[in-house]
Amino acid sequence: MNEAQYHAQLDDLMVKVEEILDAAETDLDFVTSGGLMTITCESGVQVIVSRQAPLLQLWLASPAGGMRFVYDGPTNTWHQDDEQAASFGRVMGQVLAQFAREELDCSSLDG
Repeated sequence: MNEAQYHAQLDDLMVKVEEILDAAETDLDFVTSGGLMTITCESGVQVIVSRQAPLLQLWLASPAGGMRFVYDGPTNTWHQDDEQAASFGRVMGQVLAQFAREELDCSSLDG
């Protein structure tokens, strides 16, 4: 994947994340600036989704820790770059459930 394809993939992904956050029943505020999306939950906890263009990675940071994701073209999915290899949608759903205290369907973020 080249850098233009990387940004196109993440542009699409960020739009999907925004749609999920807009549909939430809880108050989830988000601001996107310079490749960084900061999501603030009602409790004040922040979740950060960031582009790492030099590495062609997507990073997710929360009080639970930081996670790196790489793109898998054949499955059209971002997945962790470690032995767990969980998808971004699955992890994002878990993080939001934990910190926003709402079960959100993040399956559209995968594939």
